[in-house]
Amino acid sequence: MNGRDGRPPVREGAAAAPPVHAAPWVPLKDRLAEHIRRNGPMTAREFMQWALYDPADGYYMKEHAVFGRGGDYYTAPDIHPVYGRTLAGWMTERTRELGWPDVHVVEFGAGTGRLAAQILESWQRLDPGPLRYSIVELSPAWRRHQAVELAPWGSAVAWPEEMPVVDRAVVIAHELLDAMPVHLLRRTARGLEEAWVDLSPEGRLIRRYARASSEGRSACEQWRPAVPQDCGFEVAPGVTDWVRTVLERVREGIILVVDYGDDEERLYGPHHPHGTLRAFFRHRCLDAWWDEPGERDITADVNFTAVRRAAREAGGETAFDGSLGEFLWAAGIARELSDCPVDRPFDPRARQNRAVKHLLLPGGLGGAFRVLEIDKGVDARC
Repeated sequence: MNGRDGRPPVREGAAAAPPVHAAPWVPLKDRLAEHIRRNGPMTAREFMQWALYDPADGYYMKEHAVFGRGGDYYTAPDIHPVYGRTLAGWMTERTRELGWPDVHVVEFGAGTGRLAAQILESWQRLDPGPLRYSIVELSPAWRRHQAVELAPWGSAVAWPEEMPVVDRAVVIAHELLDAMPVHLLRRTARGLEEAWVDLSPEGRLIRRYARASSEGRSACEQWRPAVPQDCGFEVAPGVTDWVRTVLERVREGIILVVDYGDDEERLYGPHHPHGTLRAFFRHRCLDAWWDEPGERDITADVNFTAVRRAAREAGGETAFDGSLGEFLWAAGIARELSDCPVDRPFDPRARQNRAVKHLLLPGGLGGAFRVLEIDKGVDARC
């Protein structure tokens, strides 16, 4: 991986190179513009790959605030530790029902490591048996952050480069799939069109629609979305690949997907003429996802119809499909509510009660997130 100034890092033990003028750092926006001048416009999927995962300046690859008040958005583990405690209790009950002698959790894209810490701390209190925790994390910056956050658990936590081959595991994908690069497509009287990122005459990044790329057409044929004409929709080949890979590499598993999204028929239509692709910056939702690459989160709602189909074709079974609030209620989060006088709003008990309500109710994260549990090799009726 190149350093921030664009030069390759010096290998340990390598002889020092003669002093030269350092290549000036070029902002990601300028590098993208130059790439388009040389190679022509790029699909939304290619643009997202640069904007989110460029080694030097991708949104998820550099050191900066992403979550919480000082970042661009909140996620459920930021609300209160009660969230991770509830997930840990749910995993304890599920794995005990299945008779697992030990538990291996594999979390993808763990961000700050806050959810992992909440689960690990709760697991010690519940004491259901040995727990191993693996984190598959693409970002070196986040891996460093997680190593500090999870240091108290020592060798119980590992960072494999990819999904390991395991006998049994609970796999967590918490706001993972909505960050996978997508083709943004629409069917018109002229045929299948795709959103491209191009340059205006003034050199600004802009979005325009043109004939779909061969990759976009292939992805559309694979997903087979039923969307009205002239309405935008996203197709994310990486989502299908991820589902297949996870189900191939676990013999007996519970895969928990928590994300923004919905079924296909409700997700796409005249209410989303340009699909659901959007950006987040300082807790504001922005339609111009092509602006300021690397400085904003870019996300698309997850097509849960396509995820279920991919899971079914790869040998998985749907064990739960509903809102986060419904899932947490079934998982017993109501046990975390406590009596607290109404005239003590700053009491820790009051704060926890507010967090539980925010995670449960439709107007909060309880209605914003969808949960899909996919099982393989276990009794999905448990």
